Amino acid sequence: MINRLLIRLIVGKVVLVLVLVNQANAADPVDFGRQVRPILSQYCFQCHGPDAKARQAELRLDLPAGPFADTEAKIVVRGQPAESELFKRIMATDQAERMPPLKTKMNLSAEQKEILKQWIRQGADYQQHWSFVVPTRPSLPAIKASSWPRNTIDSFILSRLEKEDWQPQQPADRVTLIRRLTFDLTGLPPTLREIDDFVEDTSPNAYEKLVDRLLSSTRYGEHMAWNWLAAARYGDTNGYQGDRTRTMHFWRDWVGRSFNNNQPFDQFTVEQLAGDLLPNPSEDQLIATGFNRNHPLNGEGGRIAEENRVEYVFDRTETTGTVWMGLTVGCARCHDHKYDPISQREYFQLYNYFNSVAETGTVNKGGNASPVQKVLTLAQRRELQSCQQEIQQQLEVVNRPVGQLEKERNRWIEQVRQKINDRQYEGWVAIEPASAKSTGGATVGIEKDNSVLVIGKFPKRDDYVVVGQSPLARLTGFRLEALTHDVLNYNGPGRKANFVLTHFEVAVQHGDQEPVRLKFSKAIADFNQGGLEVQG
Repeated sequence: MINRLLIRLIVGKVVLVLVLVNQANAADPVDFGRQVRPILSQYCFQCHGPDAKARQAELRLDLPAGPFADTEAKIVVRGQPAESELFKRIMATDQAERMPPLKTKMNLSAEQKEILKQWIRQGADYQQHWSFVVPTRPSLPAIKASSWPRNTIDSFILSRLEKEDWQPQQPADRVTLIRRLTFDLTGLPPTLREIDDFVEDTSPNAYEKLVDRLLSSTRYGEHMAWNWLAAARYGDTNGYQGDRTRTMHFWRDWVGRSFNNNQPFDQFTVEQLAGDLLPNPSEDQLIATGFNRNHPLNGEGGRIAEENRVEYVFDRTETTGTVWMGLTVGCARCHDHKYDPISQREYFQLYNYFNSVAETGTVNKGGNASPVQKVLTLAQRRELQSCQQEIQQQLEVVNRPVGQLEKERNRWIEQVRQKINDRQYEGWVAIEPASAKSTGGATVGIEKDNSVLVIGKFPKRDDYVVVGQSPLARLTGFRLEALTHDVLNYNGPGRKANFVLTHFEVAVQHGDQEPVRLKFSKAIADFNQGGLEVQG
């Protein structure tokens, strides 16, 4: 293959002309995928390709069997261009015989004819599309300066340099090296302090430590995610006429964390395509499926919702084909693909996977289309995890053997009583109820822990009267605690989840004296329901 580059400069006015000419050299092997297939695709497949309706002479040149079929007309005879009908037709001077036909207004250049000739002469190797060829590890090339390579990749670089009779560049200085590496791995320049630290690090593994530090940075995942976000058509807005914002950044952050956590690519793939179908999917796995929700959303009021939905399915089908399969499957939406081996039937088989989602095709007030998944921010998830751990620790205490808890409780009560008797106690002391009743007819009971439980009849308004004794000689305040219980709806603290306290009074009686109603200077509450604030 000879590439000739022509650059022409005109005085007074600069005109840059690039002319790239492909010529087949008889001494060089012709590459089918790079040189022959493009010619066949452009000039032959229209009439001799996958489209059955347009196909002529029952000849297919897009499949390996076509050119070498055992027919009367030998389309391609390996090693013999003059005996090959394909070559005879492209060289024909008779307009009725010439290929491509005159009516197509397409003409093969001399260089293209020469490529086809050399391809046939060299055995007409018909290869699969390069993307379907299983990669194989090549053997290391022979090189002269065997001491120069530091790794196997260097061997291939040096082999090409030696072929051009070029010498390798000297290693980059440390300032250049850290700038290149930091940009490559984080997309950001190094700080002056980072440059100084690397330049002054004389240890033999200084470079390896630099690589490890950059790979451990959260900036690494954010930078590596950039190209993936572009391929997955990520956007913080919906596109179309309104271009409203939407909540997609949870998926973006998940991609960055996946790179930073060195997530295996197979797991990375499964979670984005079908994370919601995994057994007991985690919140992260549900977020990962946001890959299929990155498409533009049309919120225009006059558009038909079902039309939107179908377009979204088309988008997912074609994006999945491009990103995960490396194929432009979009052409097969209307007909069998002319360049990639995808039929229209196969396209809609893939389409069917995404057509099963129960979505509306409309844009909700939040900017996203249904269905949506409500998720917590990373900070909220960490706080929730901390709360769950604390709850688990407390449950371990609560679930101790009852006898041990009773013993500890009695010991604590005795300690409190002793302090009260010695006038050393300052703080809250629980009153032990002697009786409790409801004026509305509800059932009121006193629990072992001296709490009061109200069940049974459920009047709209009720007064609870609790009588008990206090061991304290001096009272400075009262505290009413609303507790939960597993017999209450939603575990309480109210009879049906919550309740409203409208009045609270305390009367103190000494001996046979008349009860004295206490006056409170103020009242405070941990929570006030709107319009029902506590008052002193």
